[in-house]
Amino acid sequence: MKKILFFLLLMLSGCAMKKTFDKTDIHTYYPIGSENSTFNYTDSNAFVNHKDISRTKQINGKSYSTRIIEYSWGKKVETFYRIENGSVLYYDTKSETENLIMPKNPTVGYTWVNSDQSWEYEIVELNGELETPERNIQVC
Repeated sequence: MKKILFFLLLMLSGCAMKKTFDKTDIHTYYPIGSENSTFNYTDSNAFVNHKDISRTKQINGKSYSTRIIEYSWGKKVETFYRIENGSVLYYDTKSETENLIMPKNPTVGYTWVNSDQSWEYEIVELNGELETPERNIQVC
């Protein structure tokens, strides 16, 4: 099973988003920023580009924020996120299931697995710093 250190996602993804959700979710952390973001792979020309397209989509009666993810090798995917009761959820169009991306009250050591058991997530740190070859990234 693939394991991801969720701290890296937290640090690299940003801390802001154009809210398309109700006001009760205003203090919820959303792992994808409202800006377009490009993540480059080390020692190669490969990259992943996240684009906010400022559009919502209704799936099974629920409203999702839509983003486009483009990979350097040509793959392009629409992705769908929403917030419910303070938790961030992702809709996987391949499995037609909803998955937890970030719990409402994350705590160090909390782990979860997505619905098809292909990813395991773990909160490894809440306040930290990530050092990269380019710059330091701190929690927003």
